[in-house]
Amino acid sequence: MGARVGRQAEISAYENVCAERLTLGNKAFVADEVVLGASYVKNGVMTRQAISLGDRTFVGNNSVVEGGTHLPEDVLVGILTLPAAHAGGEAVSGDTLLGCPPLRIRRRTKERLGVQAKTTYNPPTWLVFARYVVEGLGFLLLQLSLATCFALLYVAMVCIYKGGNGRVGLATYLLTLPLLVMGEALIAAASTLFWKWTVIGRYRPGSYPLYGTYVWRTEFVERIEENLLHTHAYPLISGTVWMQLVNEAMGVKIGRRAYLEFPYFCEPDLCTVGDYLNMERTATLQAHLFQDRVRTTDYVKVGDHCSLGADSVVLLRAKLGDHCTLSSMSLVLRSEELPPHTQWHGLPAIKVASTKRTDTEQFDDEEALRTTEEAVDAAGRLHL
Repeated sequence: MGARVGRQAEISAYENVCAERLTLGNKAFVADEVVLGASYVKNGVMTRQAISLGDRTFVGNNSVVEGGTHLPEDVLVGILTLPAAHAGGEAVSGDTLLGCPPLRIRRRTKERLGVQAKTTYNPPTWLVFARYVVEGLGFLLLQLSLATCFALLYVAMVCIYKGGNGRVGLATYLLTLPLLVMGEALIAAASTLFWKWTVIGRYRPGSYPLYGTYVWRTEFVERIEENLLHTHAYPLISGTVWMQLVNEAMGVKIGRRAYLEFPYFCEPDLCTVGDYLNMERTATLQAHLFQDRVRTTDYVKVGDHCSLGADSVVLLRAKLGDHCTLSSMSLVLRSEELPPHTQWHGLPAIKVASTKRTDTEQFDDEEALRTTEEAVDAAGRLHL
């Protein structure tokens, strides 16, 4: 494609990139859904600029690296970050940036992470080969699962046709089509559950290096979820009770009567949400962070009557109190605790309002309700 990619660089998934203008240094890492140098259009003219990532530079999920951005070596760009908007000027080697506009934050050292270079940046040859084998096998199993879904759908259609002695009309196909699509969604969900509990079992808190079977198995299960569950099942069950049942089967602990439009639960066994939760489209509970090629996992807890806006993210070890509201495109940092009856917004999220009513406001509301009920009763008596 024309991109200049250094040795042992990792690319998960990127968007809107011009490969000829992309340079990745040695052991650089691009995470999921990163926008790299998207086109800039003004007055009918489209402009693309080169971008470069230095050695060992990491760009987190859903970050946006604008055209013309140069990140030096050993820079860590956190989730949902726009590094070009850094108020302190150009990033320097060793920076850790998070948010929009990004803030400089402290990064844990590799010694504190308790990992060795041979399982992160300098793996032996046999470990690299083992990863190739596991990744290749995972790709084949994914394609096999997809093929199974489509094959069963095709077999069902043939059985319907044969059952009608070849005289099945358009009306019959139209009537049975919803059942076939629902059957495909059921197979996709069942396949995802099978692979999750077979390959991973139950997610547990801990720190796991990139060159280790835990990370490889986790990435395989995530690909299964994205290509089967999210693609073939979620669109049909969005916002229904079935969405809650499927995610509970995956391991999420969900309270009563939750509304889940299109949620993302990373490491579902580590996610706990309370009663009457509202999660809008692509709201995410991310129970992991990837730093210095080490995946750290821990619990995420959301209280009762909470609302998470579209594309919002709650990181590991965070706790949201009851009646918390997180606006769209907002980020709750690791280990942060949001008090009850509060409203939050931003990257990272800051408190913008308190939703807890005072005793006086509560009394006024009750008095207004009592007056309204009396007025309705009086109107009813007059009508009679």
